[in-house]
Amino acid sequence: MAALRATRQMLQTITGHGWRSYSSKPAQNLHVSKPGAGFSFELTDEQKEFQATARKFAVEEIIPVAAQYDKTGEAYCVTEPGAGSDVAGIKTKAEKKGDEYVINGQKMWITNGGKANCGTPVNFPLQEMNMGQRCSDTRGIVFEDVRVPKENVLISEGAGFKIAMGAFDKTRPPVAAGAVGLAKRALDEATRYALERKTFGKPIVEHQAVSFLLAEMAMKVELARMAYQRAAWEVDAGRRNTYYASIAKAFAGDIANQVAADAVQIFGGNGFNTEYPVEKLMRDAKIYQGTPQKDVIIKPDAPSTLLSEKHADYIASYGTKKDDYEYCMSEYLRMSGVYWGLTAMDLMGQLHRMNKEEILSFIKSCQHECGGISASIGHDPHLLYTLSAVQILILYDSLHVVDVNKIVEYIQSLQKEDGSFAGDEWGEIDTRFSFCAAATLALLGKLDAIDVGKAVEFVLSCMNFDGGFGCRPGSESHAGQLPDVCYSWWVLASLKMIGRIQWIDREKLRCFILACQDEETGGFADRPGDMVDPFHTLFGIAGLSLLGEEQIKAVNPVFCMPEDVLRRINVQPELYLAHWPEYFIVAEAPGGELMGYIMGKAEGSVAREEWHGHVTALSVAPEFRRLGLAAKLMELLEEISEKKGGFFVDLFVRVSNQVAVNMYKQLGYSVYRTVLEYYSASSGEPDEDAYDMRKALSRDTEKKSVIPLPHPVRPEDIE
Repeated sequence: MAALRATRQMLQTITGHGWRSYSSKPAQNLHVSKPGAGFSFELTDEQKEFQATARKFAVEEIIPVAAQYDKTGEAYCVTEPGAGSDVAGIKTKAEKKGDEYVINGQKMWITNGGKANCGTPVNFPLQEMNMGQRCSDTRGIVFEDVRVPKENVLISEGAGFKIAMGAFDKTRPPVAAGAVGLAKRALDEATRYALERKTFGKPIVEHQAVSFLLAEMAMKVELARMAYQRAAWEVDAGRRNTYYASIAKAFAGDIANQVAADAVQIFGGNGFNTEYPVEKLMRDAKIYQGTPQKDVIIKPDAPSTLLSEKHADYIASYGTKKDDYEYCMSEYLRMSGVYWGLTAMDLMGQLHRMNKEEILSFIKSCQHECGGISASIGHDPHLLYTLSAVQILILYDSLHVVDVNKIVEYIQSLQKEDGSFAGDEWGEIDTRFSFCAAATLALLGKLDAIDVGKAVEFVLSCMNFDGGFGCRPGSESHAGQLPDVCYSWWVLASLKMIGRIQWIDREKLRCFILACQDEETGGFADRPGDMVDPFHTLFGIAGLSLLGEEQIKAVNPVFCMPEDVLRRINVQPELYLAHWPEYFIVAEAPGGELMGYIMGKAEGSVAREEWHGHVTALSVAPEFRRLGLAAKLMELLEEISEKKGGFFVDLFVRVSNQVAVNMYKQLGYSVYRTVLEYYSASSGEPDEDAYDMRKALSRDTEKKSVIPLPHPVRPEDIE
């Protein structure tokens, strides 16, 4: 009860109930004549100066013209039936004829449209009856041969787009402030109602569900208020506020809708009734949220060539101001940010411009005793940032900076019984983390340190009926829903890996990526016209590389790293499915359960009669192992190898796995050779030997390929 009373007291302060200092009148027993004695309500000298300035401005600037503005009215017309947030897509045109511009076009959802006085050529349809904000005179406006003197053109011809976008920087914070005001009103109404409405003999505010909901509403309101105040402060500081203005409007709009909906919930059935104010607030709030999705229209003058120098300058200068707000707020992904920037620079041949020693020292400081690496100094280790750190160190050929063995042990510790990987010690499971684990170990040459078969089996269990993969079994498929440079990279890289890049219109994708460049600052945004960042800059450059951009080094679609770097460390992932997609076979039960799979490739030399099929992985779920499924999958792979003209099929199996060895012998395979220490073992254990088992195909009429070698070999002896 004490906690509930405390919560109630806190909520009472929100609307001024119970704490007199929220009132403009001082408490009777509070002495206010001396500043500093308790709460003072006297204005400071600076505040008095602001007050005098505001009064002077009202008297001299506002009042003399107020009557004229009341008569004429003004409206800012941007939105059209086919263009809202996409300002570049507007169709209204102004054609110069002599000393005038003739305007023709149609606008929609124009606030104050019916009050504006623009002359007879402008047609004002009837006021729209909207869901909310009905006091606002909103309507369409049609311009029919409206003539405007050339003296009325702002700045210069062709600058309209920049003027419109610049205006949003100024209008978005006030719009966000309006959204916060609505949210605050909803919070006030809900709090007042919760203090007055009683159920089960006590005010509903004393029920935990209601008090907790009100507390969350209050937090959201305050955070939204801080967002628009930050955007306004950037203007006061003389800086461009596009980034913060966009955040403020989007965030405050969402918060207004959430808080208004929560207020309706607190009112219960009364919240649905027009006799109470919250249903109107819920309707009014929707205007602030706008449309979260938008189409992409590429302007005719969008960049059509790669601005390499500007991108290199952008990356080189990013993060140099360590006290910058954006730099501080992105600390939680610093390691990945360094990887994005360095990889982009290396692909452009500009890696030398980055501070190598500072970066290596930073990575060393981020490795923890457990072996994992964190996003920044003092943060918890995570697989995402461990991979980024290893990628950076390989770019610089400096793996010696960290303890590689501990990294391997850290990754081993995160694999679960079902083959999945947790991102860190807290246990979140995601297919992204499976990739991070496999990619990191592959780069380190330690992929055998984990159970690859189980890891593959888990990823396959995340595949859905549509062919896509989710983050966990049963999760929806995800490849990116909205037009975005990063989604473009992931889809493009996936298609490259499975040999299906011809499925897309490469030239259209290239035009889209190039249009996402910022010609002034450099860098790529998620889509044309948005703010640039290092994340999308890397994937824009990498995507162009896969599309054949000559100015950029070749990028590997698996690791998103330069191909020459991977060749240097002798890591060349073979895109099995890209070359031989038929070598990947999945068996599915009638009920949709995954029964088993086999994965392989064709490799070797035809001239030396070593061209063959290779079994990379074979797995059958325990409940289906008595159906002869493994034998059937092997038979299918052998048939494919026969069609490819192979001399034999081979596979590697642990010497200790006698169950598997005997199964393959029953299928006609024999031990061709023993490979010493082929499988890497866990820390402290000796590496394990493997059998290279083979089965001759019809092309090898003399069965030369399966004649056993008289002596064992080492992994480095295998071609």
